[in-house]
Amino acid sequence: MHDDISSAFFDLEMRQTTAAFLKQNLSPYCPMSLYETQYYSACNISPRQLPSKPFKKARNSRCWVEAKMILTHLSKLEVQYYNVRRDEIARFMFECLTTMKVNKEYARILVDALVNVDLNKEFGEALYRLLLYVADLLDESCNGSAKPKILKSNDVTAWVDGMHTLGPVIGKFCMDMAIKKAKLHGIGIIITKNSNYLGKCTWFTKKAMQKGLIGLAFSNTAHALCPTRAKQSYLGWNPVALSAPASKRINNFSLEVKSTALSLRQVVMCINRGQELPMNCAYDGNAALTTDPKDALYEGCMLPLGGLEETGGYKGYALAIVVEIMCGIFGDSLYGDSIKRALERGREPTNLGHCFIAINPNHFAGNFKKRMDDFAKSIRKIKPINANEPVIYPSSEVDKYMPSCVTVKNRLRYRLVDLMAAYQLSCILNVPPLVLK
Repeated sequence: MHDDISSAFFDLEMRQTTAAFLKQNLSPYCPMSLYETQYYSACNISPRQLPSKPFKKARNSRCWVEAKMILTHLSKLEVQYYNVRRDEIARFMFECLTTMKVNKEYARILVDALVNVDLNKEFGEALYRLLLYVADLLDESCNGSAKPKILKSNDVTAWVDGMHTLGPVIGKFCMDMAIKKAKLHGIGIIITKNSNYLGKCTWFTKKAMQKGLIGLAFSNTAHALCPTRAKQSYLGWNPVALSAPASKRINNFSLEVKSTALSLRQVVMCINRGQELPMNCAYDGNAALTTDPKDALYEGCMLPLGGLEETGGYKGYALAIVVEIMCGIFGDSLYGDSIKRALERGREPTNLGHCFIAINPNHFAGNFKKRMDDFAKSIRKIKPINANEPVIYPSSEVDKYMPSCVTVKNRLRYRLVDLMAAYQLSCILNVPPLVLK
């Protein structure tokens, strides 16, 4: 399909074009000095007009990921951000995906899943994830139009083949089915195989919660977690999510936890800020405790939730195994270190496994939502250590205590390095670039 793609992705002409684009389109209040001195000047780049036609020499799809890694390494010198309109991010992602022959309905689901998740984050990930999806689509390890296939089904369970289409599309298909079964029979349990990166699990569990149900979601991922007493990674970040409704929205419960001591986002944030990791969270390449986030991410591995064995890390390790049982073992997807990272698997499909559960509380004791309200109120009444830092109940109120990338006029914050990569993507796919002003 893309045999004409060459290997020269990260070349001087592309960097020059990208630099010119950013210099012409970024606000003067967003300085470019760091990139000029540390990156662009090394390429002898000077401001110039954009070419009349987009630069669109074909390139090797796997180099997308490699180029992204290089750009990310450069961005670690210091982080600069820029705020982009939410609707413009959605427009750009949708056009990139449909240019890659992704089903329009699927493209909308993916954009909704990724962009909405960026609403309450210090910086957004949608553009970064878009690059990885495009790489998989180019490699044909992901199918942008395949329809998930039901392999087995009864009143309360189903086993689904995701057919290697987009992860959020598979997830929505499965959670919608779980909701229908739970409405009729009290519970719905759907297991899927042959999936891709799912995104944030609470995006799916909240769909059940909005229907008055309890929603749960599990997903296995590429290996990053070092089992207790081991010296190398074997299990993934392996998230678990649960959402439960209450009578009042502020009392809705919604939580997602990784099986690792820190999430990937937390590690990347430490790199971006030049901060150290907390102790007892990661190993370096020699299986020694480290607080260097780069050592942990690129050479080492993450400790399970709880850290070392003596601080309860075996519980996080066991939680990761629970996720593997619910996803990989149940659904016959890959599991353990057979799930390769992006740069390890080449053109092989990811074949992740997910589990989605919806439970109808009306099939049990009545007044579930009222008790949820009472429970949330009782937690908020607990006396805090610091009066300015109240005890937090995991609900929408948590957003008040999170650094948000949402600014005035409904803009989302993204790193300049992500905007650089997005512009290169627009040139190669011949899609109108992001409007930054």
